[in-house]
Amino acid sequence: MAQNLNSSTDKGVSVDAFVSGATEIWKKYHDDWGLGDIKYEIGDIVSRDGTDEQEILEIDYNYILLTVKCVKEPKIWEGSDEPWIKLGDEESNLIRRYKLIRKHH
Repeated sequence: MAQNLNSSTDKGVSVDAFVSGATEIWKKYHDDWGLGDIKYEIGDIVSRDGTDEQEILEIDYNYILLTVKCVKEPKIWEGSDEPWIKLGDEESNLIRRYKLIRKHH
């Protein structure tokens, strides 16, 4: 039997109210980190320091972590022998650490 998603759950909470509340929590979290209306998607290119480029491979279900793959190595900073991430390396980190470079097509 198909469930009517606009009906109440077995606990008496309407699905619409739940989704609306979850959306408000997500917006507050998102705004607190200064992300505004940016909505990252798989395949978008982001950067941590402005000299690197990372392709988004995965976004966790609660929009806190990204898994990315390096597609352009960052600048080697003074005092270092190599970049902090190498071409092809993958890492997971907090979404707030990345800035959007360009959307995927």
